[in-house]
Amino acid sequence: MKLNFPALNAPQTSQAGGPTTGLMTRIDWQTILTGVALWLSFAVLLAIIQFASPNLAGNDDYFHIRFAQVMREEGLRPPFPWLPLTILNETDFYDHHFLYHVLLVPFTFGNILTGAKIAGVIFPATAF
Repeated sequence: MKLNFPALNAPQTSQAGGPTTGLMTRIDWQTILTGVALWLSFAVLLAIIQFASPNLAGNDDYFHIRFAQVMREEGLRPPFPWLPLTILNETDFYDHHFLYHVLLVPFTFGNILTGAKIAGVIFPATAF
C-alpha cells in the first residue's frame, strides 16, 4: 500500500515563482520572530520566578549544580564517596543524569547559585 501525499511531493515555489529547496526558504521572518518572542516571554516569566528568592527552587538543584562543578574540576567521571551505604556507593555509582550535568558545567564558572538559576531559566524556556 502506497501513501500519496501530494502536498509534500509537490515542488515548493518561492514568491518569484521558481522552485525552492531547503528549510529556510519555507520559513518566513514572522515565524522566526514569533518563536523568539515566545522564548523571551517564557524566559522572562521563568526568571521572575527563579530570582524571586535567593535560594534554588528544589533540593536536587543544589546537588546537580555542585556535581557539575565537581565534574568541571575533576573530570567527567569524578569519584563519588558521599553515599557509601546506598546503591550510589563509590564502586556501583552510575551518573544517570550525566548529560544534564555536562550541560550544567558552563554554568559553574563564577557563582554556582546564580549559574543554577540562569540554567533554570534557559533550559525550561527552551523546552517550551
